[in-house]
Amino acid sequence: MPEDTTDEDTRSRILIVEDDDIQGRVLASGLEAMGFATDVIANGLDAVWKAEANIYDVVLVDFQIPQIDGLATARLIRALTGPIARPMLIALTASPEALSAKATQTEKAFDFILGKSGDLAPLVAVIRSSLTALPDILTRRAAVSESLERAWSDYDSTPARPGANGDDPGPVRILVIEDDDVQRDLVASVMRHRGYVVDTASGGLEAIHKIQKECYDLVLVDYQLPEIDGLAVVKLTHNLMDQAMRPRMIALTATPSRLCELEPGVDIMFDKIVEKSADFDSLLILVDQLLRSAPNPVTRRAATGASPTEEPALSR
Repeated sequence: MPEDTTDEDTRSRILIVEDDDIQGRVLASGLEAMGFATDVIANGLDAVWKAEANIYDVVLVDFQIPQIDGLATARLIRALTGPIARPMLIALTASPEALSAKATQTEKAFDFILGKSGDLAPLVAVIRSSLTALPDILTRRAAVSESLERAWSDYDSTPARPGANGDDPGPVRILVIEDDDVQRDLVASVMRHRGYVVDTASGGLEAIHKIQKECYDLVLVDYQLPEIDGLAVVKLTHNLMDQAMRPRMIALTATPSRLCELEPGVDIMFDKIVEKSADFDSLLILVDQLLRSAPNPVTRRAATGASPTEEPALSR
């Protein structure tokens, strides 16, 4: 639920998304001195949940942040807060001209794109101008409440996962997330050869939309994806779906050991982390094993019919 704004604290609320601790604190201190209330978040994914659970007037997003970049963060906040309750979104970047290649995307995601500067006056001027365009706080609170009620209603009316009630679950469904066209088609082809129904996605945001909408039994995730990396995809999946609905998830990466060193806890988020290779037989054996342990018992029984020992090795 959104946090209540007390009568005593009528200051405009700003969420600062900045992974540089010093930069974040300096910006927050300067804005606090000018009468704003601020929160600072270092990670784009955490910022999305913070913005969804609270009513902010403005969100300042450093464009270069880990796991989810500024563009993906802004898009998710727009999608999750809705047109009435959403805050004004301002991108902060050391070189605004560097975003020219993404101009169309960024202009749709952000209300303003500003260069980072030690002079807060231009930023404050934009913030104050933005505040005049926002609906009043009561209207925004009502929009948030309506959105939450609708979300709960949709959740309660969501059909059961195929096979959850003992009905025929249909064929096993797999989603392959890979931005490299050749690699994506290759992995998808191998899975289809096995007899699985396969969908594909080339980016993290597209994948999240498909995971929410469809009932997949297993997801293969390339770790290095544009905008949203593999860890962000699995975190969003864990947050958006309860355990009984969540598909099994395998991370595909060139350096599994290096990934575990750089991202503590990543091995807990994924069901398995696998090195990319041409050894598709080993990958298929792992896929079969994970499908047998999937939450849906009917799907598990269906998957056991595809035993690795009964299939000829794939030619490569």
